[in-house]
Amino acid sequence: MTGITGSLLFANAGSSNWYLYVVLVVTPLILIAVGVLLYLRNRKQSRAQSKSTVATTSASSKKAEPPKELGSIIITPAEEPKTAPARIVVVSKEVKEVLAVNQEPTGSAPSKEPILNKSMIAKLCQADDEVKQYYDELKSELLSYKGVKARMSWKYECFRKGRVLLAKLRIRGKTLVIYYPLNTADYEDTKYKVVDVGDAKANEDAPCSYPIKNERRLRYAKELIAVVMGREQLVQEEVVIAKHSAEFPYDTTKNLINRKLIKIVYGKGDGKGDEEVKYVAAEEVAALMTDDEAQQRIEESVRVADRTKTGIVNVDTLSKCFAAGDKVTLEQIKKRVPGFNKKITYVKVLARGVIDKPLTVEADDFSLDAVKMIVLTGGAVIRTKKR
Repeated sequence: MTGITGSLLFANAGSSNWYLYVVLVVTPLILIAVGVLLYLRNRKQSRAQSKSTVATTSASSKKAEPPKELGSIIITPAEEPKTAPARIVVVSKEVKEVLAVNQEPTGSAPSKEPILNKSMIAKLCQADDEVKQYYDELKSELLSYKGVKARMSWKYECFRKGRVLLAKLRIRGKTLVIYYPLNTADYEDTKYKVVDVGDAKANEDAPCSYPIKNERRLRYAKELIAVVMGREQLVQEEVVIAKHSAEFPYDTTKNLINRKLIKIVYGKGDGKGDEEVKYVAAEEVAALMTDDEAQQRIEESVRVADRTKTGIVNVDTLSKCFAAGDKVTLEQIKKRVPGFNKKITYVKVLARGVIDKPLTVEADDFSLDAVKMIVLTGGAVIRTKKR
């Protein structure tokens, strides 16, 4: 009775304050309903985005050829066997023709490199007129001393009186060099600027090296000849400049190989008997790479060029003086290339001969054919900035 009476009283009291009932009861219910709707909408959007991401990932993985599933077995697509590209060795056209005929002995590894071992006679046959002129004058000067005889060996032409060695001539690269049996320490800080090669076993008997690069050095070379002859008390007769170089007219590399004045010596290689070596004539590099492609392969150095004193070096000289993978710089060229002028501040690399290894060459300028030869053999070209 009391509960019914209370309810009636509450009803009677609420009838006059119905808006309080709406605020306290209905409004929270409405807010809860709105919250549930927002939650459901957000969840639906999240699921849609997740499906889109899975579809994208699936498409990209299809491009990468994912493993295929057959029942419980997963089959992975077999990778195509990777064949190493042929390593390119750039040689002269004549050498390429000779290599085609003179194959390596059966069973030897194809990765071995052909090296042209040129005799002194072969170098004289292919020397330029200036070198031949220096050769004629120095040989005439040496033979003007009584009793001096000349004898040609593979690398040198030696001049002796009896068994006493007086001098040796040799061509290194494109430079004629004369060797004396003198102590280089006696000529330090003098105008002669001789080079000590006493650490080389082949020159123990004549450790004083003197490259002939101009008329002034030719004149100084004759003065040093006089020193050696004076020590041996040899008498000089009249000097008659004879054309000794006429005995060695120009001949092609192919003919000189056939005459056995140039030997093809195969290096040790790198032991990779399955490596293919492709010999390309220097004249053919244009067919393998355009000038535009060569230009694009030239990188720029942070070093700025200095044109105070310019010089050149040939690609084949770098190939002889540096090992595979070496970085070639002007400083290293001065250290490793025999007879290279130490005062040169700007060097240009020219195309010539054979390159058989990858080198990273940093220089001030390059001929485009030199760029192609270096790049085709796996190397890189870096050029200094112009001022």
